[in-house]
Amino acid sequence: MNIIAASGGTAPRDKASVSGASLKSRVISALILAPLVVWAVYFGSPVYDLLILTAVVVMAWEWRRLCASRHFDTAGIIFSVAVAGATILTSFHHVRLAVLSVVVGALIVSFMIARSEGKSSVWTIAGIMAIGWTGISLILIRRIGDDWSVAIWFLVAVWATDITAFFVGRTVGGPKLAPKISPGKTWSGLIGGIIGAVGWSVVWALWTGAGQAGTLAFFGAAIAVFAQLGDLGVSRVKRRFGVKDTGTLIPGHGGLLDRVDGVIGAAPIALLGISLARGDMSLWT
Repeated sequence: MNIIAASGGTAPRDKASVSGASLKSRVISALILAPLVVWAVYFGSPVYDLLILTAVVVMAWEWRRLCASRHFDTAGIIFSVAVAGATILTSFHHVRLAVLSVVVGALIVSFMIARSEGKSSVWTIAGIMAIGWTGISLILIRRIGDDWSVAIWFLVAVWATDITAFFVGRTVGGPKLAPKISPGKTWSGLIGGIIGAVGWSVVWALWTGAGQAGTLAFFGAAIAVFAQLGDLGVSRVKRRFGVKDTGTLIPGHGGLLDRVDGVIGAAPIALLGISLARGDMSLWT
């Protein structure tokens, strides 16, 4: 997750937003916060689990305020409780109940919004599902292999996607990836992000003896693609509600959602893919 350092974006939103003082703030924030995340991953439970819990609550707060004109209402509280409950239940090995927490929370919020506001709750429901599954997935990824290596590989793959996509997209430019959703993103950035994640995965496989480099490279490419889909997904929500950033929590970065959008897209897919590759779905029960 990048829980803090990266987002899986494919290019800067605009040149002004990533130059000068803004770029300096982004670098400083990443250098300070990324080691804290790595330490939490290495330490494991309860520090890591508390980090994920804090992250999903902050993301829930940002997402609901995004959908509710910067207000945090009762629906936002239910949103937060649902995703926090899912994370806590997963931490205590109750994955099925965690999934139930997400589903029930989504149903309650949908009813509340329809009744009080008389309008669709689809954007908030999408947030509950996305953030809830992200919390569940990140807790379970840390448990794969009973050590920290898989989680570190996954997070750095997302970071590598973000970094290489950013600089390749900025340097090479070219055709836009999704101009109606995020005009700054390019196909060159997408390809650069994939190359970054694949390169990191091969290095990690050879360095740690974690498995066949080709297999891990395939997973790295998949993570890069879904990380960038997650970035586009959050960009779509921001565009729908006419905001540039989801918050101001991290200097030079914006809100937490702005930084972990790649993780939101990639974490559930990474967990499923790794579980299937290992032939072990016991984490899901």
